[in-house]
Amino acid sequence: MPVRRSPAADRARRLVERWLDAFNCRDWDAYGACFADDVRYRLPRRDEPFVGRAAHVEHDRAHAGDGRLSAEHVYVCGDVVVVEGSFTTPERHSRWVTVLELREGRIAHERLYY
Repeated sequence: MPVRRSPAADRARRLVERWLDAFNCRDWDAYGACFADDVRYRLPRRDEPFVGRAAHVEHDRAHAGDGRLSAEHVYVCGDVVVVEGSFTTPERHSRWVTVLELREGRIAHERLYY
């Protein structure tokens, strides 16, 4: 029996694709458009989240280097998306998982683990 996916799950997967494509193209305006104005971005080894679209984008822009993001698995359950992926540069390859909470078609909260 084929797996039926909901239109909301398809929209969430397309958002993840746009988000990663914008990062990889260094299109910071398109990247920022994936986030809610008041997005909260939590990272390992950091007690307080970055708050706001500008803070999230600036942090990632400053640390992007020549790295590329890819998603190996995307799981959608309602407004929560879990992405398993990798960050690759010519010198290294690292794996990550992020939990995204969506609101009105944008990322409202991101918790990144690596």
